Amino acid sequence: SEAEQLFLRAIKQSPSLVGAYVNLGQLYVEAGKKDRALWAFGQAVKLSPERSDINYNLALLYEERRDCSRALDHLEKTPPADRSVEQLYLMVKCYLNLGKAAEAVALTAPLKTPGAVSAEDAASIAAAFATFRLLDHALAILDAARRESPDSFAVLYNLGALYSQKNEPERAAEYYESALKAKPENLATLLALAKVWRVAGDLGKSLSFLARARRIAPESPTLLYDYGWTALNLDQFQEALSALEQLHHKDPREPSYLYTLAVARFYNNEDVEALRLLDRYIASKPNDARGHFVRGVVLYFTKQYAPAREALEQSVALSPSADGGFYLAQIADNNGQTDKAVEWFKRALELEPSHAVSRAGLGVAYLKLKNYEGARAELERAIELDPESLLAAYQLSLLYLRLGDKERAASMTRIADRLRTEQKHQDKVGLRLAETPK
Repeated sequence: SEAEQLFLRAIKQSPSLVGAYVNLGQLYVEAGKKDRALWAFGQAVKLSPERSDINYNLALLYEERRDCSRALDHLEKTPPADRSVEQLYLMVKCYLNLGKAAEAVALTAPLKTPGAVSAEDAASIAAAFATFRLLDHALAILDAARRESPDSFAVLYNLGALYSQKNEPERAAEYYESALKAKPENLATLLALAKVWRVAGDLGKSLSFLARARRIAPESPTLLYDYGWTALNLDQFQEALSALEQLHHKDPREPSYLYTLAVARFYNNEDVEALRLLDRYIASKPNDARGHFVRGVVLYFTKQYAPAREALEQSVALSPSADGGFYLAQIADNNGQTDKAVEWFKRALELEPSHAVSRAGLGVAYLKLKNYEGARAELERAIELDPESLLAAYQLSLLYLRLGDKERAASMTRIADRLRTEQKHQDKVGLRLAETPK
């Protein structure tokens, strides 16, 4: 460029012109020519070894190359009293990347005093420590900054992130909510709150924050997926389909979108459309067990047992799973092959001993074979694993009645009746989406 040639001519005329090298280095950085920038700043530092801004620029370039040792060599040339917050932050990152946590903590000890740095700078440095799971030190820095600037968005947001890392969802939500008061339309905070409540198991709250986020970023693929996944798991099928159809329309060939939309169609009792989407998914990812598994499940529920068995066998051949074994057992049982069903249930339980629905299924199979003690043991274990299992509760009520235990039979009948009214999709067990949002 013209500017580059100007600086090069100046250097040729006056090789000791430090400013020309510095300006040339900055020009190269802006142009993305990092190797040339390293050369220019390297020449500058030879002429002025102690100059802080030159050493800082070299440190930035070396840190970007993951050469933190050389970055620190340049950063440490600036006396501690003269270091900028930017230099301090870069030193912290380098120490942490080199596994020198003690040095990083000692370097930032003064930040535990309110007002040592701005709230925004304290938040950035604390976030670096949080990345390396040094949560207590990060918290000390943030607490000091909050005492100085109680309404700082950066501090409140990072406190939310910190308590989320500490698996304290209530406190995380408290700080994220406070951050949201400072910036009500902040997308990152809304998404963080949605994730906090999803991880905590409150999908209703999670969906409410995703809905707010969706108004701000209606075209975000990640947001649409998270919204569709959450709505689907709340049995809000129309809401889920709205988001997932929009997502699929944006990229009709994306396999994960095909898969998740197929699951939503299935749960909305649109079996033909679900199978069409699954066929496209399997064509794009023939060795992914999930596509064959869900296809087998859809076919099972439409009573197409032969193709369902074929799809499920393909699934377990690619990736053995308790869910696949359960449905293959169900198909065998429906075909009158109770002994074969027992084999599949046992194989499922070998893979996942706590697979409650397979415990219940094995118990039912034992009932048919008149193995009442075996049936009782499996059904009672199924209830222990999943107190909400309608299948286990109902079958136990019948078994207790057969064994003459009328009191327990009546109790289980009441439980089964309650579960029957509460659960709409208990029979569609084992259907897992492509990916839980991250």
